[in-house]
Amino acid sequence: MKYKYKITEESVDIRHFEILSDKLLEEEDILNAMCLVDIGKEGDTGTDEGVRTTYQYTEYGDDSKVNYHREVKKPMLKLLDGGKS
Repeated sequence: MKYKYKITEESVDIRHFEILSDKLLEEEDILNAMCLVDIGKEGDTGTDEGVRTTYQYTEYGDDSKVNYHREVKKPMLKLLDGGKS
């Protein structure tokens, strides 16, 4: 018999960015600016249309939580004529 598990892992990581702009940014502009940098490299910068973003660092959460459940296929028992119930 094989067992199948569905697993999710959650943690709270906080990424820090600095965004500099000559104009007021809307939420969508801020989200787009965050995508200009590589979050795998501290200090990485990106510029687009007068907006400059610097990825500063990540605080890694220590409160991770794992959820799982096992998917089970139970055998079905079928009573034959004359069998006990």
